Amino acid sequence: MNWIGEFKKKDSEKEIIPNYAGTHIEVDEMYSFIKTKSNKAWIWVAIDKYTGLIVAHKTGDRSEETLKELLKEIPNKIVNKCIFYTDKWKAYNILPKDRHVVGKKYTRRVERVFLTFRSSYARLVRRSIRYSKSKEIHNIILDLLVYFYNEKIMSNYEK
Repeated sequence: MNWIGEFKKKDSEKEIIPNYAGTHIEVDEMYSFIKTKSNKAWIWVAIDKYTGLIVAHKTGDRSEETLKELLKEIPNKIVNKCIFYTDKWKAYNILPKDRHVVGKKYTRRVERVFLTFRSSYARLVRRSIRYSKSKEIHNIILDLLVYFYNEKIMSNYEK
């Protein structure tokens, strides 16, 4: 646990968003479970529409408060100028209307990321006997998934 905490701290100090990215952000949420199937944990993800980088992620419920927490995770230089693409979930009504595009057809990239996560991590599969036993472990594993996903994306841009 200590190693992963140090790893996360070092990773958070890195600037992962290239200068040309961050003008178009897809935001969506998916559910998973902690301890029991009745204890849903919603994973919110903000992803750059063109590069595919995960800009921010947050675990919580499906409320506006969790969306606000997610928006705090996005760097100010991005969140203050980007266009948000979301589905019709009511929590997204807090986004600026002049920079908010609504429709499932605009969230295809983030849905693909969710499919990748569900395919590579059994605890995120909807119909599974696997589940996280604590929110802390759930978030650590999610942090690692995001880290390695972004590393793979960045390696494509460095070539």
